[in-house]
Amino acid sequence: MKNNVELVEILVEFENSWSQGLTYFLNSKKLNQLLHFSQVIEAIGEKHRQFADQLEQRDTEIFVIIPSLLILKSIENDDKEICSFFYPEIIDRNSEKGKIMVELKRNYEASRKKLGGYEFYNLVEKCLIDVPLTEPESMR
Repeated sequence: MKNNVELVEILVEFENSWSQGLTYFLNSKKLNQLLHFSQVIEAIGEKHRQFADQLEQRDTEIFVIIPSLLILKSIENDDKEICSFFYPEIIDRNSEKGKIMVELKRNYEASRKKLGGYEFYNLVEKCLIDVPLTEPESMR
């Protein structure tokens, strides 16, 4: 092994990846969360080329956009509890962040009722990833 540095580096990388994988792949809930998360990202990339380009280019903005999209999914009760797992304070109604989330959900639901569920979701999604709105969308 000492004569094959490349092999040692590959084995160390494999071991690290395996250790991280164990955390997510052996726990069915975490695995489902991971799969759901990747499907959400993939679907948004298919729907909005600009977002796919940001992912491909590893644009720094995706580190703000992706959590925002997950919060949007959480508000829609479609995040498979990813937000609450990684940031439990968000569901604690007594915490400052929990109170903000409650207010955000309340405002979101009120706006959603006025505009229509699917249309409003798509409008918010476009705003989060900074996709230009069509003229009718911008009039809303």
